[in-house]
Amino acid sequence: MVAFLTGVIAAMQVGKAPPVIDTLAVEFDLGLTMAGWVLSTVAATGAVIGLFAGSLSDRIGHRHTIVFSLLLIILGCLMGANSGNITWLLLSRGLESTGFVGVVVSVPSILMRIISPSDQRLVFGMWAGYMPLGMAAMMAASPLFLTLTDWRGIWYINAVIALLGLIAFQAMTRDLK
Repeated sequence: MVAFLTGVIAAMQVGKAPPVIDTLAVEFDLGLTMAGWVLSTVAATGAVIGLFAGSLSDRIGHRHTIVFSLLLIILGCLMGANSGNITWLLLSRGLESTGFVGVVVSVPSILMRIISPSDQRLVFGMWAGYMPLGMAAMMAASPLFLTLTDWRGIWYINAVIALLGLIAFQAMTRDLK
């Protein structure tokens, strides 16, 4: 379950930008092209590093990759929340996106090791829901968050959620290598 939740947390980073893109466009004076980059960084990062990420994860270990990837997400959230210009915001989105890719290429390998063959269809059917669940959860929660804070607060909230996910993942996967 905790491995699934790391995927949801990673997907939340994709879902946090659309509800605040208008605010970001005003604050950073973004045109449509730059706003598109803020929204599509995950897709671009996945296209560039996706093939190599799986191989790297196999080499350094899937658990280690997920831990490192969650740290990248946390760092990206904190860096993004403190961005003073679009360059720093895009760099922070790149860190988050790299963390996203690391999580989503590593979790299936961990799932294969811990589930029985008879449960594979069910578990991977559930795994397929990490992206829509994470994106939808963040997009649905953002209006509530925006009554309490601004877009930077949403980035901080995501950093805290990712930190809690990291702590839970480490605690519940100690026996995995």
